[in-house]
Amino acid sequence: MLPTKYLLNHIEALLRLSHDAKDRTVSAKLREMADEFRIMVSVADITDFAAELSQKTVPRATSESARALA
Repeated sequence: MLPTKYLLNHIEALLRLSHDAKDRTVSAKLREMADEFRIMVSVADITDFAAELSQKTVPRATSESARALA
């Protein structure tokens, strides 16, 4: 996957282009593309965070394991 910083730079570039565009339709499409990139970055960050958390959690003891410990 691409680094987050790389995608954030492209989002900023799209927003700058949208401000410079003379055509309102083109400007709106560029802003829409920037928003879609932002959503992708957010989803990727959340997915990475969830994967990190799932690796750090202690697995629950099953009923058989609990009986063996008792």
